[in-house]
Amino acid sequence: MPSAPSWCELVTDLGDRNLEILDGPLLGVVFRPTKFGFIPTEDDGVLIEFNYDFIHTAGLSVEELTIEENKNIIIRVIAEYYELGKKIE
Repeated sequence: MPSAPSWCELVTDLGDRNLEILDGPLLGVVFRPTKFGFIPTEDDGVLIEFNYDFIHTAGLSVEELTIEENKNIIIRVIAEYYELGKKIE
């Protein structure tokens, strides 16, 4: 999997944790991962299931945000965020 673009975590006064993409085609997009789940697969692997909400779309349309290439960018950011969190614990 290609590496994620640069991103940062934005924590609000209410404790919400949002992620902002800092470069690439989704520059300025802010979103919040809202649900993480793990689904066992038949080959003894695990699929990670998650949802996210857009907080700021940086002027991009829904069509632009949901094309496969851009969804993959968001997936890479969430995966990197999750891995970073596991290392901190």
